[in-house]
Amino acid sequence: MQVIDDYVYVHLQKSGGTSIMKMMQKQRLDDIKFLVHHLPSHATPRIYDDYKKIAMVRNPLTWYTSFYNHIIEHHTDDSNILFHINIFMENKKIVSFNKFLERALNFKDYCNESSFIDNYKLWRKNKSNHFMAFFIPDTTNFNPPDTYYQFIINGMIGSDVETYHMETQFDEVARILKLEPEYHNVSSITKRITKETQQKILEKDSILFDRFGYKKELLENYF
Repeated sequence: MQVIDDYVYVHLQKSGGTSIMKMMQKQRLDDIKFLVHHLPSHATPRIYDDYKKIAMVRNPLTWYTSFYNHIIEHHTDDSNILFHINIFMENKKIVSFNKFLERALNFKDYCNESSFIDNYKLWRKNKSNHFMAFFIPDTTNFNPPDTYYQFIINGMIGSDVETYHMETQFDEVARILKLEPEYHNVSSITKRITKETQQKILEKDSILFDRFGYKKELLENYF
């Protein structure tokens, strides 16, 4: 989460937020009022309650690839709290991309209330903000959504957040924040998603395509 002028930018994982943050730090460092990685909208400091909240989202067809790439590039052991979520690890090793995607698209089958309460306690112990979105303050009524991306979205973005498409509206978001658009980084590792797998994502995350106005069509030339 970054606060600048009268805007709260909610930094959704793997959706261009790091590029926005770097542009802010490079171009408007002295104007930043608040900066914490991946702090969800519900945790916005009260002093900024009247500010406008915005965020960028990403097409589910590419989000899963990018998120998995981030895991294997930057997290090589099970010390990060991320790995205590069942879909990422097996026998203390990161699972294959195909297995991760299968679990992520059937998220309810690979998480349970007790494991999330344990994770919440671990987060409180470590005082980690980076993945605060994974934890629901009221763990007694935890009801996981169908897919992992829905879980991330639900944890990070409230109904009061105006969303933009990372793929086509990055420059627009930059201009809203009075930033000069710069090239934004993409993952250096590519994982191929077949048409069949894309179709599964279209079906499983249908609610997100509808919510954010993405077309329900295969990305023929993406990979």
